[in-house]
Amino acid sequence: MAPKRAEIYNLRGVTLQRLAEPQEAADAFEKAVSLDGSDRGARFNLAAHYAFYGHVDKARAELAKAGGLPATVGGPADHPELGRLLKLGLAPAHGVKPAGKEVGK
Repeated sequence: MAPKRAEIYNLRGVTLQRLAEPQEAADAFEKAVSLDGSDRGARFNLAAHYAFYGHVDKARAELAKAGGLPATVGGPADHPELGRLLKLGLAPAHGVKPAGKEVGK
């Protein structure tokens, strides 16, 4: 396990996602999870990425491995892909409703 390296790959995935580089982002999230399978944030990011691109079964599997949402995720404003996960019924609402424009519309 290399937690520091996993964190770097997770952050790289977030950056690549924001730069509209979906394949590279997926590769980085998958690498983060392979380096540290206990990193719930990386698993959540990978699940959100999968959900955003329509890979619902893969998203559901990653959320299950992560044990649900990380405590640091507050709502769609904190993590844009959370709205997509909520819409697909993959994440518990925790009183959170997607705000504004829904992802994928």
